[in-house]
Amino acid sequence: MPLATLGGTSEGKAAAIIQAQDPLAAFHQSERNYGFLDSDNGGGIKPARIVKAATKSLLDENLSIIEGENLAGIPIVVFQATDGKPFYFMGQRTEAQLRQILSFVAAGNFGGGTPIKSQ
Repeated sequence: MPLATLGGTSEGKAAAIIQAQDPLAAFHQSERNYGFLDSDNGGGIKPARIVKAATKSLLDENLSIIEGENLAGIPIVVFQATDGKPFYFMGQRTEAQLRQILSFVAAGNFGGGTPIKSQ
């Protein structure tokens, strides 16, 4: 779930992912190029020039969920586990830890859920 919380370009970059024709491809681009843009050292996607009202509302809602649950670590990974229950973890993990945790992710789009749609 995209958040706009880490820096001055976060909202535009999150919006660029959400508003993209293919949000998953935009997410992968941002991750693949993380820290390599000339303009800053954050996500590797150029910020959207215009943040649509629906996108802003979604970003505000996403942030309110994180704040409402007192989740403070970045990144926060939330998914549906193989037992059907939601699961999350916060903060950086080693590759071995990630492989172990992600072995419990349910098969399907985004952990068995519905793929995100562009706005």
